[in-house]
Amino acid sequence: MRSMRLFGLIVIAASLFFACGRSPVEEEVPYMIFSKNSTLCLDVPGAQTGRGVQIILWRASDPDNPAPHHVWYFRKAPGGYKIFSRHSNLCLNVSGGSYNNNGAVIQWTDSGEEADNEIWEISGKDDEGYTITSIRSEKRLSAQDLDAHHGAKLVQHEYVDAARADAQTWIFKKLQ
Repeated sequence: MRSMRLFGLIVIAASLFFACGRSPVEEEVPYMIFSKNSTLCLDVPGAQTGRGVQIILWRASDPDNPAPHHVWYFRKAPGGYKIFSRHSNLCLNVSGGSYNNNGAVIQWTDSGEEADNEIWEISGKDDEGYTITSIRSEKRLSAQDLDAHHGAKLVQHEYVDAARADAQTWIFKKLQ
């Protein structure tokens, strides 16, 4: 009986150790978010500040002095993070709460903790990049048509094969 209790404690301790791993981002710290194998970053096109603007990939401004519409910050939310544009102070949102592939990712007013289409789970490793997954649809932030090119619109899309996964993989550059 004692060995079973000890085994149970070990399992609980191991679970807590792995569940409480270090987060890949810090709250309220500015970041640029880059497509894994390019110099393209998340961009609010035309530096627009209105709700409903679809986010795109664009050539990165100078990382030492980035354009404000290329800068993002994270706030902890139940199950993940909300990701805010420094420029507009609006957050990434899957338009209409879509569950579909190619659901547009837009900027929108923070709708509170119950708005799970604005909450993103971040997983991965520094050396391999990170996935950003909607906790509502369980689909990944992706370049439209899984083609991370200049001007590509951002959407959500289910996981694809490893050959095209870079269109769903992101690098976070912490700014000073």
